[in-house]
Amino acid sequence: MKYFIEKNGKQLGPYDQDMIRSMYRDGMLDSGCHVWREGFETWQPIEVINQEPGAETAATEEVPPPTSYFGAYDSNRQPEVGVNDARPPYSPYAYGETRTKKRARMIIPSYNLGSAIASCMKRYVQFEGRACRSEYWFWVLAYWIIKICILGIIYEQTNPDGLSAALLFERIFELITMLPSLAVAVRRIHDTGHSGWFILVPIYNIILLFSDTQRKPNEYGQAPLPPDK
Repeated sequence: MKYFIEKNGKQLGPYDQDMIRSMYRDGMLDSGCHVWREGFETWQPIEVINQEPGAETAATEEVPPPTSYFGAYDSNRQPEVGVNDARPPYSPYAYGETRTKKRARMIIPSYNLGSAIASCMKRYVQFEGRACRSEYWFWVLAYWIIKICILGIIYEQTNPDGLSAALLFERIFELITMLPSLAVAVRRIHDTGHSGWFILVPIYNIILLFSDTQRKPNEYGQAPLPPDK
């Protein structure tokens, strides 16, 4: 059975169980790595290898002592190509990961103005899940750009009919954007690990909206995906 490995933001493999255990034993892999094989819905912690079929037999095998600086790992052994056409799903752990103070930190993917608008309109009334800072604040930026343009049109109107039409357009715009604005704000607070009801708490809700993403799954779901994922 072949497995793909995520390590330091890179996807490696496929490798078999024995090779992964050897690499883990020799310190080439650590508990921060994740594995995936065909049949897994998502990436799993590397420790799942010990629960896979064949793990009992491997546990009883005598482990030979390291033979070199790289231990028992054969540096000439290469991953097999073409043995498994299944490709692993997107892993938030393998997206631009870096090491800071001996801790793996995931760099949350950035949205731009267009992708933030598309995401918020697509999840129009979705209050579940999470939204990263760039998704939320680009949506806010887009809202105020359009809002200021509408106010400018209203200010310039001298014709009563034109003024009425501009005011009506403003009301329609407010109605269209009210629910997605509230939904993305709740998802943004979920992203910090807090209940969406904190949106009603003055001052603290602003602090949460500016807070960084939690770099791991929380009770509200997985870390935010890149745009269009």
